[in-house]
Amino acid sequence: MIKNSYLLYFLLLLIISNSFAALMQPELPPARAQFSPQQACLLPLAQMRREHGDLLKRSHHLAAVEHRAPAYYLEQCLDCHVIPNPQGKLPVVDSSTHFCQSCHVFVGTKIACFSCHSAQ
Repeated sequence: MIKNSYLLYFLLLLIISNSFAALMQPELPPARAQFSPQQACLLPLAQMRREHGDLLKRSHHLAAVEHRAPAYYLEQCLDCHVIPNPQGKLPVVDSSTHFCQSCHVFVGTKIACFSCHSAQ
């Protein structure tokens, strides 16, 4: 009976935590423009959220290792998503207002792109 109550307690916690996780989303600053009239970003939003890390890694590999032009560039992301502050300065990557930080802090991952690329 005790094992069943622990299992029930665990399942209840799992359901509650998943419900809260679905409600909690990182707050993202708006993009400066749309990619096209039909599409807000380079790819559909759900796909971009799921695959952007792999896309950036593949782009890096194509450009740095294979010396070929990738389909997507980090600069394209930054040009649209990193918004200048009221003084016209772009936020540095460590700033809470930097687009990349919004999600990376939320999910607890490190941003490695800017160890080589300029953060602005």
